[in-house]
Amino acid sequence: MEKLKLTAILFLLLPLLSYSQDYWEHVYTNDTNKIWSMRIAGDGTIYYGSSNGLYISHDDRQTWGFKYLFEHAYMYDMEFDLDSNLICIADDKLYKYKIAEDEWEFLFQPDVNQSFHALLIDSATIFAGSDISLFRYSNGKWEELTIHPNGFGVFDIKKDTTGRLFIGATNYTGGGGVTQSLDNGDTWTLIGLEDSYIQDLAIDSYNRLYAASIGHNQYGIGGLYRYDRESGTWDTLRLYHRVECILFNDERQSVYRPIHYRRATGRGFHVARPWRNLVRYQFGIPG
Repeated sequence: MEKLKLTAILFLLLPLLSYSQDYWEHVYTNDTNKIWSMRIAGDGTIYYGSSNGLYISHDDRQTWGFKYLFEHAYMYDMEFDLDSNLICIADDKLYKYKIAEDEWEFLFQPDVNQSFHALLIDSATIFAGSDISLFRYSNGKWEELTIHPNGFGVFDIKKDTTGRLFIGATNYTGGGGVTQSLDNGDTWTLIGLEDSYIQDLAIDSYNRLYAASIGHNQYGIGGLYRYDRESGTWDTLRLYHRVECILFNDERQSVYRPIHYRRATGRGFHVARPWRNLVRYQFGIPG
């Protein structure tokens, strides 16, 4: 009988023991500038874009160098290109940080004043989303793409393994939704969530699309959604007031595919060990 009691107690404690090592480790604080984006190069160098330029660590966050661009260069997003240089949003401009030469190269600024928020680099093509439009660079030239006749603010851009492009957008009148293109950005079709501001998109290793919503200007509620390609509908995974960021971690993928979502603002960033975030949603691998 005692053995059965002990077995039952241990069984009930297993979920707690499994997560006993999950914790946040504070690794850096910038008392002057907000941190907006972060990328890690193949050699382990960490780059983060701030509200006033680019910070670089070559020694796993022990020390940080600063690469000045111009005063209040808000770097909301950045991506590596084919040459391992860093393409950076700097408020209303795009720059390339040429890592080997340690120098900046100006790339693009639209005629109408607007701020960039999202980047996607697909081979030699660059997509840049702003608060009123979407731009594409290919074959040596920049062009503005028509997403919606009244304009859309583009806050994220993703491409899946079949070549489909997706943007998360807002129309500033209460919604926005997710729009897809099957022809590399030439034409676009709304595929849902048109009553939500979409702040972030993600695609998992099963090529499933997720959208993070920060809500609606009247209803306020946001959420985390997954797109069902067969039915063309969105499954609501969880409703929260604001979901601003989706991150995947492939650890323990034989058991779970965890999603993390959080409010992604502030002056410091943390490392989650092994994979806990502020709020976590878990679901089993599809059969």
